[in-house]
Amino acid sequence: MILNGGAETGTTSGWADPGDVTGAGVAFAAVTTDAYRHEGRYGFTLTKASTSDGGGVCCLALPVGQGRKYRVRLWVYAPSATAGGLYVRVGERDGPPSGGFVTSANRGSYTDLVSNGAVTSGWTFYDLIYTGVGGKSWVSLAVYSWTGAPTVLAFDDVQMAEVTALGSGGAVYREDGSTKLTDNTAVTALGTAAAITGQGPWATSKRYYQTSAPTTGMVSGDIWFDTTTVPNVIHIYDQSSTTWVKAGPTQASEITADHAGGASLDTVTQYLNSQGTMYDYRGLPINSPYGQAAYRSNQAPLSASSSSAIAIAAHTLNLANGSISLPSGTISGLSASTPYNVFRDLDSSAWLADATIASTHLTSTSQYVYVGQQATPSAGAVYPTPPSPPAGGRRRERGEPLCLPMSPSRRRSRTSRPPSRTSTPATASTARPPATASRCAPSNG
Repeated sequence: MILNGGAETGTTSGWADPGDVTGAGVAFAAVTTDAYRHEGRYGFTLTKASTSDGGGVCCLALPVGQGRKYRVRLWVYAPSATAGGLYVRVGERDGPPSGGFVTSANRGSYTDLVSNGAVTSGWTFYDLIYTGVGGKSWVSLAVYSWTGAPTVLAFDDVQMAEVTALGSGGAVYREDGSTKLTDNTAVTALGTAAAITGQGPWATSKRYYQTSAPTTGMVSGDIWFDTTTVPNVIHIYDQSSTTWVKAGPTQASEITADHAGGASLDTVTQYLNSQGTMYDYRGLPINSPYGQAAYRSNQAPLSASSSSAIAIAAHTLNLANGSISLPSGTISGLSASTPYNVFRDLDSSAWLADATIASTHLTSTSQYVYVGQQATPSAGAVYPTPPSPPAGGRRRERGEPLCLPMSPSRRRSRTSRPPSRTSTPATASTARPPATASRCAPSNG
């Protein structure tokens, strides 16, 4: 019911000053400091200049019903213990507040779930029950660091939810009820004590979000999120060996055939997105122009062997974290005049060609290597046959002029040319050649 109860928006949205202040008051913030966040990336802090100061924050108003039970849970942290100063208060009024919060200025009453409570060093879990008051239909939950509390008080994971009774007289509640599973009444109603006790470590497992491994208070099934990397590396605590165990592989050296569906380490490398970029098992691009490189021993391994087939030459794909030897092959039965995306299926050791990148290549557990794109030619695509040489000629000898046939129009123009005024009558030695003669080009041979 409480908005931003875990500070995971990274802001103080959903919370406001309830108006109760003593001294210089407090400063309220959402922080990422490891010590001040119980779960997630953020936690809330109430900071004041002196232990004699006091103030708090309240959540957005919530509707409640008279006589209904609500469970309030939160974690509170202090760097040092004090004898008092902590308040967990429910401000109440008979209608929705105009500003969205039930404050000291508009409330009709309040109920303290923790009143001037002692503060212990470290994180403390508070599990509280609030019962709706007659005539008060809207409430805001408030947390105060009052006089006597440490100068820094952190809280996180604030929840408020209605309790649903399962047993008669409200003696037994659901998981978020006030009756705990270890009570004899609850055990009798829900199952045997032995059965519930055996599930205890898992039912009460904790989650840690920090940069170093937790060292105290762990039980089997507890989860540690190592926040030194993004995404966080997840570890599960094994109480029998008193060690934190990774939930899965995060480095290439940790991957075995069990993780790869039978493929060797060299082949467990990448997936392909819709733009043809390959990603390794960590989700990092390995053939993008800005990141790690992927290069081939043969830069052009694809060719169209016919209008219905694509040939792939054997080559090696070298990646940032290993290499893959790709064999030669032929993909047949393709359509002509079609560009195809060519893949190698590492699981089935087969070559594939798709006119479009299929969704299975993006989401299947099989491993696909993108080789490139190759288009098939049209079905009738052939090179034209060069023209044959003129018929009736003889082979030209070396040094002999190269003679080209003269066109009829050219022959006509030469025979009809008027004689020069200085020309002399034709003789046997100076006569023009007959009309069927050819003009000759000088030989280069």
